[in-house]
Amino acid sequence: MRKIFLFFIPILFFTGVALADDVLAGTGENVSGFAWSENIGWVSFNCTNTGSCGSSDYGVDINDESGEFSGHAWSENIGWVSFNRSETGAPPAQPYQDGGLNYIAKANLDTGEVTGWARALSYGADWDGWVKLNDTSYGVSVNTSNGDFSGYGWSDEIVGWINFSGLNYKVTTALSFNRPPSAGIVEETWNHCSIQGRSIPVFSWTYSDSDGDPQAAYEIEVDSNSAFQAPKFNHVVNTGSTSYALDLSQDDNSDWISELSWNTTYFWRVKVKDSDGNWSDWTNSDQFKTPFHAYPWPDFNWAPAEPSQGEVVIFNPDASVLYGGTSVSSYLWTITQGEAVFVDETGTASRYPHIIFDTTDNQMRLRITDSDGYSCQTSTKTVTVHLPLPEYEEAPPSTWLNLILAIVDGALKSFFSFLTSWQKFATLTLR
Repeated sequence: MRKIFLFFIPILFFTGVALADDVLAGTGENVSGFAWSENIGWVSFNCTNTGSCGSSDYGVDINDESGEFSGHAWSENIGWVSFNRSETGAPPAQPYQDGGLNYIAKANLDTGEVTGWARALSYGADWDGWVKLNDTSYGVSVNTSNGDFSGYGWSDEIVGWINFSGLNYKVTTALSFNRPPSAGIVEETWNHCSIQGRSIPVFSWTYSDSDGDPQAAYEIEVDSNSAFQAPKFNHVVNTGSTSYALDLSQDDNSDWISELSWNTTYFWRVKVKDSDGNWSDWTNSDQFKTPFHAYPWPDFNWAPAEPSQGEVVIFNPDASVLYGGTSVSSYLWTITQGEAVFVDETGTASRYPHIIFDTTDNQMRLRITDSDGYSCQTSTKTVTVHLPLPEYEEAPPSTWLNLILAIVDGALKSFFSFLTSWQKFATLTLR
């Protein structure tokens, strides 16, 4: 760039120059407003600034994923100002001078800093048209809270300083700088034993957001087809959870079968939404396979139902339910609370164990493994044992009667003996 010091040079011959409409950005682009240069005057960043675009439909846009600039601004004195590398070619210096890039200006979507270049397309013989947007002593930036531009760009010929905000003007963008979140699948875990006849997959994923926004919702798809052309299960959950137990009663598409098929491979994926309303992309899919059949549902009772301490209690697991035509491979009885002993040559692996409890409050649990190796255990059941009644010997009524009569007889004899002694005493006294 040749350095020529100019204050104001009207470039009137540019006013009749225009680009074909198909190379211009549309009015739907997200940058608008005016910048100002004391050398060349106003630079409009969107045709909507003038109220009517007509045949000159132009504007500048910032890509909401990459931050790359594209499109055109307009100045009556220097004509079209382009951000399209296909029109401007490579910049005269860094940044973005290297080949293979498709942009010449870019906004950092985290900080709002703008780096790179713009270029006037109808430049003269002594000026290459480049405007630099950032250097060590100046630069343009965007307020990520409200989208307003600030700062200066510079061209050492014709334009000079170009100000992106002033007392009564500014360049601004409608772009939301709040970045969308991202998710990554962690794993599927299984709950085979909580609901009889069901195996429930629990889906887990990681959530991250560069803006620090918490997760506000997520959407899950499950399908037997990895292309998810017609998801068998789709559910949007407005909650911040990062794991989900598949609830087959919920189905946003209303086309789900009553339950997952056994011995079948399924695929699932998830996308998440942050508290600012931004959705992530779908994660890569992960797959899982349902079991061959439901896991066993163990259950048991005992007799007597209300045993006494020291009494033999017989446990019976025949209330258990097995699936898939399997049989019981093993039993495992566990005394989780209390003191007891297995008797009558039975033990923890017996089908019908015999147990004598030494304590009143006891808890038992049973685990069953079927012939396919699937295993579940019951929740604990409380066995209340009553203390034995106190020992006593029943006496017949005659025993009590004889005892009473003997007492009465003894009392009468003592009384008559006293009277006899008194009479003798009284007779002697009178003499």
